[in-house]
Amino acid sequence: MRTFQLIAALAAAAALAGPGYASAQSGTDTPALDTSTTVRVPAPVERYQLPPRDFKYYKGNYRLSNGKYMWVSDLGRRYFAQVDGERRVELIPVGYNVFVVRDSDRIVMFDQDHNGEHNDVLIRSRARVAG
Repeated sequence: MRTFQLIAALAAAAALAGPGYASAQSGTDTPALDTSTTVRVPAPVERYQLPPRDFKYYKGNYRLSNGKYMWVSDLGRRYFAQVDGERRVELIPVGYNVFVVRDSDRIVMFDQDHNGEHNDVLIRSRARVAG
């Protein structure tokens, strides 16, 4: 839905630019596009909801590539991860098999095998995933 709204906004901006934008690029006397105008496209923000009963599939120990282990657990409706020798952090579900670490730039992504078991985990900076 957001992608469609973004595409529609970009198409509208391109249509508004019209020949003025093309002329500015070609060096003619037509005024250039005013880039100080912004278009706000409202999009509803829906928080991903992970039913507590489904978190049981993530709970457990994961061996990391650096040889350490990460323990994933829950406490009520809150989810946590703790790596050997580090403090426990809260995991916030943001999508299917994807969590972010509260107050951090880390994202935690779980992988499943063909039986639906979560057997692999990837921990990265959000900036690396987005870029």
